[in-house]
Amino acid sequence: MKTFQFWQNIFVGLMALISLNSCETLVNDIALPYEEKLVLQSFICPQDTMIEISLTSNQPVIGVINEGEDRYPVLKDAVITLSDGTRTVTAKYQQITYLDYIEIDSTGHYKENFLTKDRYIISTKEMPVVAGATYTIIAKAKGKEVKAQCTVPSQRVSRSAINNSLTIGYDRNNVSYPAVVVRILDFPNTANNYAVGVFYYENLRVLDAQNRFVVIKRFVNSRQEYLTDTGQDGMTLATQALLLNSTNDLNVVSRNAEIYVAVTDTPYYQFNISVDKVRRSGRNPFSEPVLTYTNVENGLGVFAAYQQIRTAVSVIK
Repeated sequence: MKTFQFWQNIFVGLMALISLNSCETLVNDIALPYEEKLVLQSFICPQDTMIEISLTSNQPVIGVINEGEDRYPVLKDAVITLSDGTRTVTAKYQQITYLDYIEIDSTGHYKENFLTKDRYIISTKEMPVVAGATYTIIAKAKGKEVKAQCTVPSQRVSRSAINNSLTIGYDRNNVSYPAVVVRILDFPNTANNYAVGVFYYENLRVLDAQNRFVVIKRFVNSRQEYLTDTGQDGMTLATQALLLNSTNDLNVVSRNAEIYVAVTDTPYYQFNISVDKVRRSGRNPFSEPVLTYTNVENGLGVFAAYQQIRTAVSVIK
């Protein structure tokens, strides 16, 4: 991601000077400096039951670029260990199946569609994630070795420190939607970073394969925001109005938003802020180059920690 964004901006001037028909041929003939590196990504949390680890390698900018999981396939022959300073556990390569989306056909029947992703897995029964503890991850693959370290935040936000309020928000086309604002009372006298995730669901009354009416929970959209208490120590921090893209589906019987508030370490905050800037810049040729944060030695990516709590709110369209 970092490599692609960087070189994309370098070539803006060059690509403006060549014709559309010859663009691909000319760019493919240019030799770019490229160094293969391992890309490690993992986030650990005491509230999780499983630690997921992704290990890929960066790719040259020139050539065919795949999308989705195929763009940066997980390396299958890696050795990845996680240590808390006392014990060391080796991660296991595994395919994880997860629900991608639910579709409703014209007869009112629903169908679940699943995808798989490749990851390295460690159970928190083997390696408990403890508040305040420091962990070291080492990954070896393709003759290379990368290393990273993170410390789990010692504090966790209580539900009494969170205040959620529903409002109305507008998208870029000025269409109104329900929205939620999340307010967090900051821990005083310490530097803190927070992540807020809002996941919007609609509950629908539909038919199953046996023509029985059932109520299913369908994910619609999510919003994230990252906050810091710099200059606001001990004060109440607030997100923007996070839009909930409610639908007009006549099968909907209720709506709700699940809200996750996390205290994060600095690597988690810095990495996600930089990724968010990359997403916001998109492929705008006039945007400033954005370097993605990394705390991985001899490679790219991030190893970070957080503590989270979940709340929920009913949504009235």
